[in-house]
Amino acid sequence: SYSVENMDALDIDIDRWKTDTGFAPESAVKIATRPSDFDPLGHVNNALYFDYLETLIERVFQRPAEMSGIVVQFNREIPKDVFEAEAGLKKKEGGFIFKITSESGINAFGEWW
Repeated sequence: SYSVENMDALDIDIDRWKTDTGFAPESAVKIATRPSDFDPLGHVNNALYFDYLETLIERVFQRPAEMSGIVVQFNREIPKDVFEAEAGLKKKEGGFIFKITSESGINAFGEWW
């Protein structure tokens, strides 16, 4: 049987977490979607969003991504008829905010530090 846990699984209150999604990225990269990015339901697998973010970080900073924490909200699917996404970031106190967008809108956004 299932029960309610009395402790939070995260260090932050995810229901209260908000970040700016309307920011203009200071750095951005275009990422071509590949047939292997799509799951059987016809959209980019959520795990690939982390690959897109890692690609952005490595191209911008010219070194492998180093993160001590990340919060991400998956906002909208990238459908199979979308051939390019864009990952962008902006520096903020203590880390960065990022978003992954495509012609279908803002697909994911979040913060990393």
